[in-house]
Amino acid sequence: AVMRKQWMDIEFQEGEDQNRDLLRHLECDFAAHIVSSAEKEMASNRAKGNGVDHGPLGSWFHVKVLAGTAPGKKYLSAIFPEGEGGDLGLVGYDDSSGRQRWSIEEVGNGGECFRLGVAGGTEKTRRLLGVADGGGVVLYGQDDGSGLQRWRLTASLRSSSDTAKRTWYSIEPCRGVGCLGGDCSGAVRLNAYDDGSGRQRWLIPGWHPPGTAE
Repeated sequence: AVMRKQWMDIEFQEGEDQNRDLLRHLECDFAAHIVSSAEKEMASNRAKGNGVDHGPLGSWFHVKVLAGTAPGKKYLSAIFPEGEGGDLGLVGYDDSSGRQRWSIEEVGNGGECFRLGVAGGTEKTRRLLGVADGGGVVLYGQDDGSGLQRWRLTASLRSSSDTAKRTWYSIEPCRGVGCLGGDCSGAVRLNAYDDGSGRQRWLIPGWHPPGTAE
């Protein structure tokens, strides 16, 4: 709000060079404000025990819906604090909290199932993506061995809407039926099947299944 007021209060000067200098200073101020805000949020998260934890792989990835959602509903994200809409949703950008960053840990050596863990920004009791009673999706604190916190990631290039022919993944529970999907409003849940809209298809830039060429 402070930065918005500063932009609204700009008094542009006559002459292109003067205005260019003014805008350069304002861009620097804006960047410094963003960095300061992010540092304050990260410090607050660390104080609450919610700081970014990169998980056992030491790396994280974005998980983004391929298509079929409203603008600004793209990144798979944890919700903090937990709201009426549940543990998960789609958001428009990575806010550096760790809630839009996911570790992908292979379970065993077969490459069949994986644990998807949010990197941070939530309570430690809400980190692993899992299946809830009734077919919903929630965050768990640990893998209890039931299979509810394990997922199959199946790669495909099949898409009628993606002209870039990017590799996308179907994310399905190792125990249970259906596939992870979003909707136009940004809600995330298990869907019975892939309806071809792109909402049940996920991009994971930079990630490759074990044993495949990078």
